[in-house]
Amino acid sequence: MTELKTINTWLWEVWQIIPRDISLYQKAITLPDYECLEFLGDSLLDFVIADYLIHNFPTKAPGWLTKKRMTMVNESALATMGEAMNIPELAIIPANTCREQITERVVADMVEAMIGAIHLDQGIQVCSEAITRVFQLKGITEELQLQQLDPMGMIQELLAQKGFPPPNYLLARESGKPHEPMFEMEAHCEILGEEIVTRGMGKSKKEATKIAAQKLLEILQRMNLPEPEKTTLANGSNPMEMLHTILSRNGEAIPEYDLRCQSGPCHAPVFTIHATCRWENRQLQAVESGTSKKEAKRKAAEAILHQLFGEP
Repeated sequence: MTELKTINTWLWEVWQIIPRDISLYQKAITLPDYECLEFLGDSLLDFVIADYLIHNFPTKAPGWLTKKRMTMVNESALATMGEAMNIPELAIIPANTCREQITERVVADMVEAMIGAIHLDQGIQVCSEAITRVFQLKGITEELQLQQLDPMGMIQELLAQKGFPPPNYLLARESGKPHEPMFEMEAHCEILGEEIVTRGMGKSKKEATKIAAQKLLEILQRMNLPEPEKTTLANGSNPMEMLHTILSRNGEAIPEYDLRCQSGPCHAPVFTIHATCRWENRQLQAVESGTSKKEAKRKAAEAILHQLFGEP
């Protein structure tokens, strides 16, 4: 009875919800039962925020809309919100699990699971109103704040603005017991001919990558990175990296590369790639073929660059 009273009080204080089926909300904060509700809540959260942004910022580019949404729904932001909601203390821990399993990722997932529970219990209208209120959507401004992104997103944004390719993240070492593994990830980044390598340890590859990225970000922020030179096709850069940099610099999403078909014999296949992206409210696309997917993507990216620069 005390547990039910606590959850009921919490639902009203945080979400302003009076539950009809309390078991849904209990499931949303129970290990590992929350996972199906998290699947639903993740989609609902993306939909409600995207819908709000489209209606309130109709002139913004798709890249801006995507980045704005990501500042609100990335794992770090959701975990911070879940901590403020006291989800770790409220979480229900069955006998066959332990409190150490309530990681940052689980807290973020439980926030989304709670959204899924609200939808099933109260319907889309109440769920949408709860998201609008709790995520303070009406306070959204046009400013894009990089510090709200995860370190990987911040690095990619920073390097794109300066005309550098994104870093590579590699698994350096795996240790520990089978049920308690530890991962060491490396972040590799080349700046003006100098390779920068940072490392991070964590209980998952994602956690270790985030730590390595945070260390790399701190180094990059201390560096006086030069402003990018004017990009042309003649400078010999990788067409995909060049295209992605130009699009990111202008708030547009990177292209989508879809395998249209694969032909030829097994020993000499031919891949055809369809690349699409948006640029200043225009849809750009190219279809190119190659002996590998990578080659076909490179050719498609180069074809789109020619469209951007108006070259034949």
